[in-house]
Amino acid sequence: MVTAFAILIGAVFVFVGLKKRFFVIWAMLFNLIVSVYLSVMLVHVISKSTPDIGTNGYFLAACLLVLAALFYAIFHIIVKFYVIGSNVIEFPVLFDRIGAGVLGFVFGYLACCFVLFALGVMPIAKHEFMTNVLKKDTLASLASPPVKRACSFTGHATRQCYPVKSGEIIDWLTTVGDRQQKPELESGSARDDIAEELAEVEMEDRSPEETDE
Repeated sequence: MVTAFAILIGAVFVFVGLKKRFFVIWAMLFNLIVSVYLSVMLVHVISKSTPDIGTNGYFLAACLLVLAALFYAIFHIIVKFYVIGSNVIEFPVLFDRIGAGVLGFVFGYLACCFVLFALGVMPIAKHEFMTNVLKKDTLASLASPPVKRACSFTGHATRQCYPVKSGEIIDWLTTVGDRQQKPELESGSARDDIAEELAEVEMEDRSPEETDE
């Protein structure tokens, strides 16, 4: 259901791509991918800096949507007035039409999946009724694969190095609000250090009699 809806939105944006033409829709898609990546990475930073509400699904969903919209608006203004301006690069007609249609579909599909993913982070999206409709899956988990691929592509293309990868943040966001969800996402090395510290504390707390046994 989620995939079908995203495909439908992507099909609508095919006509937007054909109207905008290849170069313009390419710039729009570039802005969208970068905006999605930045919003995903920053929402983890915001969550860690606001421990009181940092694991609230509504707060995180609002951060995702607001940050993505803000970054996209900034990039769109910069590209429109300082990159494209009144000069649009002309491509062969056949390439321009096919490329614009394909990129328009990708733009609509990714934008729809990102919005559904953000909505899926909200606790109301994990209600029993929703899980029954989606056949035991959650809205965030169904909409996350395209978002994860876009963030992974951006991270690798720009050679970003962070302790926590975008894919781990997205997987964490899909489980925010679950009872077993930990309040903070840690990197792999940090989790190992914590496990070692807990093991050392446990050994120190053991009595000599227990050690002899």
